[in-house]
Amino acid sequence: MLFFRAFRKSATKMKSYAVYSLTLLAAGSLVFFSIFFSGCEQKEENKKVSEKNEEPVLSDLNAVDFADFNIGFAVGKSGVILRTEDSGKTFNLVKSPTEKDLTDVYFYDTDHGIIACSDSTYFVTEDGGKTWQEGKTEAPGNVCVYSLGDGIYFIAGEDGSIYRSEDGGKTFKKIKEAHGAAIKRIYFADNTVGYAVGDYQNLFKTEDGGKTWKLVGFPEEFKVVEEVGGGKPDETFRKSAYSLTLLFMDEKFGFVAGFDSLIATEDGGASWKKVELPVVMIIYAMDAFDASNIVAVGNLGFAVVSENGGKTWKKAETGTTKHLYDVCVASEKVAVAAGEDGALLFTEDAGKTWQKSTIELE
Repeated sequence: MLFFRAFRKSATKMKSYAVYSLTLLAAGSLVFFSIFFSGCEQKEENKKVSEKNEEPVLSDLNAVDFADFNIGFAVGKSGVILRTEDSGKTFNLVKSPTEKDLTDVYFYDTDHGIIACSDSTYFVTEDGGKTWQEGKTEAPGNVCVYSLGDGIYFIAGEDGSIYRSEDGGKTFKKIKEAHGAAIKRIYFADNTVGYAVGDYQNLFKTEDGGKTWKLVGFPEEFKVVEEVGGGKPDETFRKSAYSLTLLFMDEKFGFVAGFDSLIATEDGGASWKKVELPVVMIIYAMDAFDASNIVAVGNLGFAVVSENGGKTWKKAETGTTKHLYDVCVASEKVAVAAGEDGALLFTEDAGKTWQKSTIELE
């Protein structure tokens, strides 16, 4: 069974399209929840109102994840946490355990989830985000998180270290030492085979459920770099040297994307080939609806979709020029993208067209 982000929960948590159809038939009406809470003031930067359209604008949203077909979470700067119960059409601002920048979020069911902070802090919940328990890793900053379900979590650090928990996030053990380059994304093809990708085209693979990791790397032709940037040392990056995300359809077939590049492997990373895109873009995130339909989002609101398993791609219109930092599939045709200045978009046709989500701050 393919472990797409919408169906990537542990084997006992995985949902089939048959269940999805039954869910649709059972949903005779929508129940709307208004979440009221007092005693906490939202920071002014997280509660601005656009003079042009009077829509709420939040700080950057760095990640989005769905716990099931309907319930999802988006997290971002200054501790912002948003929750949806209608597959991304509407998000509500909910109480956060911190004002630190949040870098990633992952829920393996509607109760159990984890959020990572830009420093060494993380938070886990066992009640769907009503309460959170704080913990810390040894990493100078936590970049991304993942879960295989049943209390197994992973955290990757900006120094390249990877931590694993088997007790629901109460404790984490370092299972891969730092190598100096951030791990940007972890993704498991199944419960044993997973990949981690990061800066300077570092690709690591595990075949034992994340207990050990080995460097896979890339062929030399994909390591060509070109100095570009604004002239100042801290404004210059090495083009093609940074890999930002990955998506594996099974243990052998997958993609790695980043600055102006998308490459694919059919043999678990032993060899790679370049994939042509219809637009020059920085791909920040990818996800799959099924074996054929894939979506990728990136800078300046760019999005591309494939209907043949990634062989060819078409540009999709998102209606925004905001950078889109993450995308998560909720169900067969539905996904949500999150990004710059609180950008939240949802699609109901597998990424071909997008609409703005409604954000309710109170």
